[in-house]
Amino acid sequence: MTSIRSYGRQGAVLLLCLYVALRSGLVMGVPSKDGNSGSGSSPSQDVGVRGLLLNASVFAVLDSMQVCGNHIDEILHGPVMNEGNLVKAITAFFPYWHELPRYFERFHSDFAKGLEQIRNARNVYKRYNDVCHTLKKLDPMSPQAIELVGEQRRLELEFEQYKMLAESALRFKVDIFAPVVLRLFQDVERMLQSP
Repeated sequence: MTSIRSYGRQGAVLLLCLYVALRSGLVMGVPSKDGNSGSGSSPSQDVGVRGLLLNASVFAVLDSMQVCGNHIDEILHGPVMNEGNLVKAITAFFPYWHELPRYFERFHSDFAKGLEQIRNARNVYKRYNDVCHTLKKLDPMSPQAIELVGEQRRLELEFEQYKMLAESALRFKVDIFAPVVLRLFQDVERMLQSP
């Protein structure tokens, strides 16, 4: 007779399969030809880069995403849920799934790239706001202020590549869902650790 823990593990493995399948499909999605992200937002409704950089909630969202993402990355590379253990657990239930190792490799690569983008966006945001804070204290015509205004413009251009990430994170309230996803990973890790 199969124990409840065994069913729990099967459920955890199925949850991971579903998550990985959805994650991969979302990451590999292609933007539409009209430039719309598909979220009901038109380009004219989008907030400008400067508006995002001055919005304090952007930093809170990026910070939450980075903290939770780092914890999830630790869990995924930890002794319980590393790629080898997950492949063994999932292929025990689905022995015909031969593409799994390649699939996990792509998932880990995409996840690492996503974390790097979040980290870079957060660093640009933080530096931009440090520059703005310093500019408020300086004479606008001083050489240091002129240099900082140039840096401010460069940071705005650099943040342009993270604009869609920041807008999507704000729109979908990722700072609320990131801890929930982290908790799911922690629960699955605990379930897999228990005998």
